Amino acid sequence: MRSLLCLAVALSACSTRTLPFVEPTKADLATALVHDLEDLSSSSPDLAPHATTIHVDQSHVENAGWWSDLSNHNAQTFTVGMDGTLVGIECLFMDNGGPPLGPITLDVANDATLMKLGTAVLDASGATSSMSLALDSIGPGYFKLSPGIAVAAGQKLRFELSGPTLFVAYGYAPFEGGTDYPGGESHSNGWTLGRDFLFKTFVAY
Repeated sequence: MRSLLCLAVALSACSTRTLPFVEPTKADLATALVHDLEDLSSSSPDLAPHATTIHVDQSHVENAGWWSDLSNHNAQTFTVGMDGTLVGIECLFMDNGGPPLGPITLDVANDATLMKLGTAVLDASGATSSMSLALDSIGPGYFKLSPGIAVAAGQKLRFELSGPTLFVAYGYAPFEGGTDYPGGESHSNGWTLGRDFLFKTFVAY
């Protein structure tokens, strides 16, 4: 995407632990994402009717602090913030040195009942990115949910990742200088980690 190069240049000049983080407003995010959402919708005709009404709902965006192999049954819970249709989720992935064979699968489920609500698949060979998610663009770790999932504010959902030899990124824990995502928690092999995925959810309404 057009803004990823600028982000990568900016990050290369910064410390991963000392970058100031300013939480943008929903309006800021919606405005900045319009161009990338238009690019996305042009290659995804089923998103075109919603292209100007897709919003970043939930996000945990900071520099990557920890990584976990996709074989570890990694999951993240989150709380929906707006009524609408969940149309996508973005994560951050890094090559761990092995061949990225096969697709990455993202399963979305109800957190209480574990009933699966939707699945998206991403080509692993193009999924890796820089050391941070961008607030103002959509990167290569974006999973398109088609069809989308009807959601309501306050609903607790989870997504779980599985796939080839890639790492998924977590942020730093608060005691390491990072921030908590207040609407959920991350799990790996059944354990609660105390660090959250770096992720964004996208809701159309």
